[in-house]
Amino acid sequence: MKNYIGIDPDTDRSGVAIFSNNVMQCAALAFADMFGLILQMHKEAEQQGDELIVVVEAGWLNKSNWHVTGKDNAFLAAMKGLAVGRNQQVGKCLVELLRAENVQVIEQKPLRKIWRKGKISHDELAKLVRLNQKRTNQEMRDAALLAYNESKKRF
Repeated sequence: MKNYIGIDPDTDRSGVAIFSNNVMQCAALAFADMFGLILQMHKEAEQQGDELIVVVEAGWLNKSNWHVTGKDNAFLAAMKGLAVGRNQQVGKCLVELLRAENVQVIEQKPLRKIWRKGKISHDELAKLVRLNQKRTNQEMRDAALLAYNESKKRF
């Protein structure tokens, strides 16, 4: 059996989505909790002869990462750049640590925003997969799309 974990890295709480048996379970976790959960799932997968694939959103693979609008002053532009860079560093550190633990990791460029209002809504996600919760935030949904997208590539 294949299990997929999608990660949308963030400095505070990363979006984490576990896709297994066509059921998606999402959470927002601090780095240590996320890392511990992945290692636990990796160990369990190895014991059961299953495969675990972790997909991390890798914005650093984009040629550019422009988040500034015409209305932003220099301070706002700098703050946005700092936030993007910090989030990307969380993802890079996670990838490095997981690879050191022999966890299969895929660095995925951010997926295109093709949904009705750009980013996917909870209701739109619930039409794609069976969700184990009534509410999700955007980081959880982004992580869920990463896991779901990777699972579709492998069938």
